[in-house]
Amino acid sequence: MLAKGFDKDIMGFTLDTYWIQNAGGDPEEYLEYLTSRVPVVHLKDMVYQNHEVIMAPVGEGNMNWQRITKACEKAGTKFLLVEQDTCIENPFICLKKSFDNLSCLGYK
Repeated sequence: MLAKGFDKDIMGFTLDTYWIQNAGGDPEEYLEYLTSRVPVVHLKDMVYQNHEVIMAPVGEGNMNWQRITKACEKAGTKFLLVEQDTCIENPFICLKKSFDNLSCLGYK
C-alpha cells in the first residue's frame, strides 16, 4: 500500500529477507516490485530445526542467496546488512559464517 501511495522519489524501503519469507513472501519478488526503492536490505537466513523456524547465518538456511543477491543488484540496492536477531551460537561465529558464505558469492 505504501509503495503505491508514495512516489518512488519520496519513499524508499528497507527489506528484511527473513521476515519476508517468514510471512510467506518471496524476497526476490519484493525486490523486483520495489526496484530502485530498496537502498538497504537486511540479510538473514531461515532454517527449520525441531519443527521450529529459526534464524540462521546467511547461507546456512533454506534461502536462495544467488537469486536474492542478483535481485538486490537489479533493484539497485547499495547496502547488504548481515544481521541475526537471535543466534543459536556465539553471534560473532554467526557473523563470520555469514561473511564467509557471502564472500563465496563475491561479496565482501
